[in-house]
Amino acid sequence: MTRDEEFGLWKNWKKDKDELKLLQLIESYQPLVHHTVSKFRTSGLPGSALQAEGNKLLIKSLESYSPDRGAALNTHIHNNLRNIQRYVYDHRQAGHIPEARNLKRSTFLTVRSNLEDRFGREPHIDEMADEMDWSVGETERMSKEVRGELLTSKIEGSDLYGMRTSAPRRDVETARYMYEGMPAGQEKEIMAHTFGFDNKPILSNIELARKMNTNPMAITRAKQKIATQFKGFL
Repeated sequence: MTRDEEFGLWKNWKKDKDELKLLQLIESYQPLVHHTVSKFRTSGLPGSALQAEGNKLLIKSLESYSPDRGAALNTHIHNNLRNIQRYVYDHRQAGHIPEARNLKRSTFLTVRSNLEDRFGREPHIDEMADEMDWSVGETERMSKEVRGELLTSKIEGSDLYGMRTSAPRRDVETARYMYEGMPAGQEKEIMAHTFGFDNKPILSNIELARKMNTNPMAITRAKQKIATQFKGFL
């Protein structure tokens, strides 16, 4: 896609907020996101986390861009992606770099979620291994470890960004308090199917998108909004 085509697509998206157009823009700008993220590959943070932050900055750039300010869309996005340096600095200063095992687990969960959204199904072990550049044996071990955590947890799928992980009891209770005060609607339904409230089945982003007649990106963005609200209850 040329820069003129990207700009035209952006203008159309700003008019109708069509999620499919947003996905096309995100896909078109992935090389720029990858290029920016690659500069911080030795930071000690998971590549998947850096990539996710890069895409968040990309979406914010698409939302905040104004042609009236004179800069080209590509320039505006490039300038905003530089803020990933602040993300890296903040996490390193706060000591948020976990141990090696937790880093690998985080990578596994994020890649699995991304591949589920891409394929529309749960990825196979060999697909996961190829994506992460791990051995099949190593990928199988991590898969069994994560599966074991799910089996011993009463609450599955509690991560608000789509990764199927368990949450501390205090966080679950806080989420329930928040849930009980929410009005009926899309966000409450997402919460119910994320935490299993009101005996609702735990659903992945893809399953939620199908149920709510939308796409996984829309579910992800809704969960990000809920997560921001959730932090206010902690």
